[in-house]
Amino acid sequence: MKLRTDRPFQQFGQSSDYSTQGGATGCTDTCLQYLALLWTGRWYTHDRIRQLTGAPRTRGLRPSEVQSFCTRVGLPYQVRFGMSAYSILQASERGPVGIAHSYSYWPEWRGYRYAGRTADGHPNGYAGPLGAAGRTQLAGFSPPNDAHFGILLGWDSSLSTYTRRVAAFEPNHDSPSRPENPPYDQMTSAQFRRVYESYRRVLGRSLYALVPTRGLPL
Repeated sequence: MKLRTDRPFQQFGQSSDYSTQGGATGCTDTCLQYLALLWTGRWYTHDRIRQLTGAPRTRGLRPSEVQSFCTRVGLPYQVRFGMSAYSILQASERGPVGIAHSYSYWPEWRGYRYAGRTADGHPNGYAGPLGAAGRTQLAGFSPPNDAHFGILLGWDSSLSTYTRRVAAFEPNHDSPSRPENPPYDQMTSAQFRRVYESYRRVLGRSLYALVPTRGLPL
């Protein structure tokens, strides 16, 4: 499932983003933008999302604030804690699922160079195999201060356990130093499990997801 917009969008490079420090604290806001646009056809700026949730600009959104936004704008989503990675994959068959994770575990963009470093696939391999995409901020955003939010778009459950393909979106792109704008990334289901579980294993936080309560109309 690709982002249903005229062009892909990221947490940087937007207008009306004062409330997220130019997008720096706006990863979850951007994912909520996508979900709202997908389900309702309405566009909410970062500033409007922060106005509706009451969250300050100095940090990302908390689970209670995410739930508050969904309730206020009519998104059929529920914040859930402690679900297994497999349950998250199954939930994505109803619609996209938001997930909290450590940014460090998102698969890297093969061959990408940033801040004098070249992606080495550590610790969770590369995104692929189709197209160039994946994690690009190779310095300056790392544990224990790299809590991030992304969206599981869907998966191919017909393949074997270790080769199932997962489509997912993480919005940390389109900054002046990293202007790329990939619509989504691909990874294996094993890579996805490590991404999702990194929120607990790496950051020591309770597993947290935003799950659809009904199926997305076709």
